[in-house]
Amino acid sequence: MFSKAVILIASYRKGEGDSGSRHAIAYAKKYNIDRFAMYKDDSDIDNKMFGLNYDVLYKEDESGVSVLQNSSIELIDTLQNPNLTNTKSKSQFQQLSWY
Repeated sequence: MFSKAVILIASYRKGEGDSGSRHAIAYAKKYNIDRFAMYKDDSDIDNKMFGLNYDVLYKEDESGVSVLQNSSIELIDTLQNPNLTNTKSKSQFQQLSWY
């Protein structure tokens, strides 16, 4: 909720070493945060380390996940997340947080 984008660099599928990346990508979708996954068809197809990346890009109902490219960094820099602005008062922020 408090990010401009979620980027999967190398993420295993569930049961193959997953370390929470599935949850990050799911919460990003829930909160309409842009999602990117690093993946190259020609070199990563047989690499388990990119299993989740492949799934969110091509298998699952994850429309809106983009392949991370050089131009993505410039795009991410321009993204806005209203939860990251300094216009909220402390009490408004506390209502959004979990503590």
